[in-house]
Amino acid sequence: MNKHHRDALIAALQVPPNEGGYKKGKYTLVEEGLHGKPDRFCCLGVACDIFGLWEKDGYDQPEGLNPKQMRTLGMSISEHDLLAKTNDRSDTFGPVIAALRGM
Repeated sequence: MNKHHRDALIAALQVPPNEGGYKKGKYTLVEEGLHGKPDRFCCLGVACDIFGLWEKDGYDQPEGLNPKQMRTLGMSISEHDLLAKTNDRSDTFGPVIAALRGM
């Protein structure tokens, strides 16, 4: 993942939800809340949101990033898979942030 996108994603993940940050989700890019509005995001969903990478159907996207989104972020398949697995195994973004810092 390129440095610009990595650093911006880390910054977004560090903001607590009660201060306007993202609520942590698992197993999908975004979980819908009331009235179909996005409620919880996985780390890859946060990346889509902050960089405007949603497909034309908006939040209706499968579990992971598509090749075009990954190219935009400069993300390899192994980085994608590491972030997805780390996200889904943790209840906070802390382990994801540590994985991003290690890239």
